[in-house]
Amino acid sequence: MRAILEESKDAEEALMKRCAHFDMSGENGSALQTCNGIQKTRENQRQECEDGFRNNLIGAFRQRHKICKLQKNWKGTKATEKGEVQDRLEVFVLDVEAKQSVTGGADDEIHEVLQSLVRQSKVEASKDWMAYDARFAEANGELPPKKKRKTEIPTAEGLYNMKFQLREHMHVVRSLAKELCGRIRSARYFRWVRDFQGPTTLTCTGGSPGCLHNPTLENCGVLSGCGHVGCLPCLSHCADRELCVDPSCQAPVKSANIVSAASLSGDTEGGGLFGAKLTAICEKVRSIIADGDRILVFVQFPDLK
Repeated sequence: MRAILEESKDAEEALMKRCAHFDMSGENGSALQTCNGIQKTRENQRQECEDGFRNNLIGAFRQRHKICKLQKNWKGTKATEKGEVQDRLEVFVLDVEAKQSVTGGADDEIHEVLQSLVRQSKVEASKDWMAYDARFAEANGELPPKKKRKTEIPTAEGLYNMKFQLREHMHVVRSLAKELCGRIRSARYFRWVRDFQGPTTLTCTGGSPGCLHNPTLENCGVLSGCGHVGCLPCLSHCADRELCVDPSCQAPVKSANIVSAASLSGDTEGGGLFGAKLTAICEKVRSIIADGDRILVFVQFPDLK
């Protein structure tokens, strides 16, 4: 995709190229192989986002621990008057527990991932607390100092700055939580796109009046916005009410978000190196010239030849 964009004059040309041929290089092989590649990329992106979220949250827990060494009762502070700063970390943790941490809503799978990452981050951050407490006690004169260990106790202004930095840092954490929500949805969607390339079993729990319960590939689909699947009657029934087929999902849904499995499934063997469209053109050319006729093919872009 990056190569196509770089070799195109504008976005319209890039889009037309992408619609015209499945794989310009011929390196990806079948649709199933390409879907596997895309799915791997999506999973890697999700993992990178999880790592970034965890590392930033670990830093937040460490920062709050340092603050609470100077002001023991600050954890969970909600007041913002008289120069006080709210404990945004505690607000976020409570939101995660209440499944309200993602702007615009998420689903149970995403909330469970966030809850697990919060627990992991707190445990990881706590491994450094004992060492910091010892250094703090030395700096405060509570323990005899050791060589090469020095911790300065911040002033009142320094304490305020630490609280303010933590508050600003939580904006990054919340942004990463929202990004992770999108990464999980994207990986989930492409996982189903890949699975729809071959025999797939699916149990629908949509519960609409016309629910098929165990739909075949021809009468099931996936929602492009969140990656949840169901039978087409349930997907349509829920989309009419702008709801996802998964009761826990808060993603806004419209009928345009429904992608049928039949439209995604492809010929895993007969697509050729460059996709079904170009393969069909080549077969058509062969059949015409086999009868002694000549043919003129118009090509939109030089690199498509």
